[in-house]
Amino acid sequence: MLNLLVITANPIGEAGAAVLVKGLTSNTSLERLYLSNRHLEDTGLKSIVEFLSTNSHLEELYLSQNGLGNISANILATVLSKNTKLKVLGLAENRIGDEGARSLADTAKSSSSGLALLYRIKNEITDTGANALARTFNSINLSRTPRAKVFLYGNDVRDASLKSDAVYFMPRYFENWSRTYSCVASYHIVAKSEHQVIQAIELARSVRKPLRVVGTGHSPSDIACTSGILLSLDGMNKVLKVDTEQNEITVQAGMKLWELNEVLHKLGWAFPNLGSITEQSIAGAISTATHGTGLNFGNVSTAVVELTMITATGETVVANSHVDATFFSAAVCSLGALGVITRVTLKCSNAFKLKAYQEGVKFDYLMDRFEELAASAEHVRFHWFPLTDDIAIWRASKTTEERNPLQRSWYHDKLCGYYLYEAALYLSAFIPSITPHINRAHCRLEAAKKWPTGPEAGPRHLIDDSFRVFAMECLFRQYVNEWALDRKDAPSALRMLKTMIEEKKWMVHAPVEIRLAQKDDIMLSPATGRDTCYIGVIMYKPYEHTIPYSDYWEGYESIMKSLGGRPHWAKAFKLGPVELARVYPRFTEFVGLVKKMDPEGIFANDYIRRHILGQPATSTLISASKL
Repeated sequence: MLNLLVITANPIGEAGAAVLVKGLTSNTSLERLYLSNRHLEDTGLKSIVEFLSTNSHLEELYLSQNGLGNISANILATVLSKNTKLKVLGLAENRIGDEGARSLADTAKSSSSGLALLYRIKNEITDTGANALARTFNSINLSRTPRAKVFLYGNDVRDASLKSDAVYFMPRYFENWSRTYSCVASYHIVAKSEHQVIQAIELARSVRKPLRVVGTGHSPSDIACTSGILLSLDGMNKVLKVDTEQNEITVQAGMKLWELNEVLHKLGWAFPNLGSITEQSIAGAISTATHGTGLNFGNVSTAVVELTMITATGETVVANSHVDATFFSAAVCSLGALGVITRVTLKCSNAFKLKAYQEGVKFDYLMDRFEELAASAEHVRFHWFPLTDDIAIWRASKTTEERNPLQRSWYHDKLCGYYLYEAALYLSAFIPSITPHINRAHCRLEAAKKWPTGPEAGPRHLIDDSFRVFAMECLFRQYVNEWALDRKDAPSALRMLKTMIEEKKWMVHAPVEIRLAQKDDIMLSPATGRDTCYIGVIMYKPYEHTIPYSDYWEGYESIMKSLGGRPHWAKAFKLGPVELARVYPRFTEFVGLVKKMDPEGIFANDYIRRHILGQPATSTLISASKL
């Protein structure tokens, strides 16, 4: 049954609206209707009004950017006085004006009106219209639960007492960077303060919709997706405190890793270890235990000294290992299930340079000497190119030598390493047999990159600031799967994977990435309780074309599960609570905390319900790359 319809961007006008409504008349399940940027104008609203008069199920109607004036507002007011089902009316960026504001305010006074949320963003409203709305909604809130709300951002409201301190928000279509998951959220809020985060949580409780914090969308899963409220912390990216004695910095949780790197560099500090990309927010990176590589280095969450979280009740909680070690262990990798992280204190190291170099070995050579090679530098990463025996070993260790940065080459990095590589992968979708040749060429291309030549004999190397050396180009959009194993099981897993790929004749992409991490005691960290090896597989989407990968994923995951593997929380996987409890010793304890702190499921989207709570999905998820 259709319960959500989104139509945006293409104008339909009066005639189109009539046709659309005629087709929806017999639908008794439609609850949310988005008709934004449709150029309906006052004349085109007639059909929508008729639909509202006969449809008793519609709860949310969004008519933003439709050129609606005060005439439309008067018509809507008449219909709404008789419609008790509609809870949310979005009229953002129209031309309602003061007269229209008064009409809707009078309607809201009606005891039969069920309107709880009214968007009047950028509608040419002045103090006159705002006064009418304020008086109405203040009076009805004395006897109504949940409280009704009106948002007046972007109007000509000069009286400070009338201005809402809520931030600008509207419905939003969201898709992750990989374009593998997307959703339509009813509300998109960009908070600039902890008070506004509390407001957003109050809104979630009021309209009984889940709230999820969204960052840059780099997680290749639906962890941020919701049909409820998407809360962005992009407006919370400031440094709050610098403790030079302890080498600790406190920042707002919306700060991006690349922003933090720049701040730390100016202070003469650095992150002790980083992953391949730095676009993520601090909150997102620690909430999923983002990791780099190195036998003696933990994931990003292990650098957290203290954090501040706002819970489902709007309470502000400070977590550290000294006050409540159990809660702190859960909070530093909490998947957004316990609350909204608003500030984080991180332990940093003094700034350092890394000397990195890369060399090639064969698959069996690595398997026979895995522990030895894993310990051959402070930071070691292996790239295996499937369908070949080629392995690229990347090593990096601290140095005091002068900078000798990587020299970029348009020919190698852009023409061959990006444009021609993507074209070749696209061609392999139609001629799969060329995939081994592509992987082999990719390996040789990596070896041919213009790494600077050092003053001494030996492998070519680069020397640069640590955060620049950790960074790696992730190329184009991709499907990614990554699990964490006990390090001692890594060679067995890789041998099994190689055998499976060859026997099944799967034409898979490169690389298979192998990284290392020190064990920790964080409740949901994939490295909890054991020294860890992460093994990640990839299938690219050349020119947004999907190359079949499901068989590869299932085979890979079967190997990981057979060896007690734990999936990376930011990636897409299929394990439910029962299976996760077998590999995470404190998983049940974490679930108990979630149920205790968020009994109403304010932060529970489909991802949390599926993997943590073991409950059926409730929101609308759109898996396709386009609506």
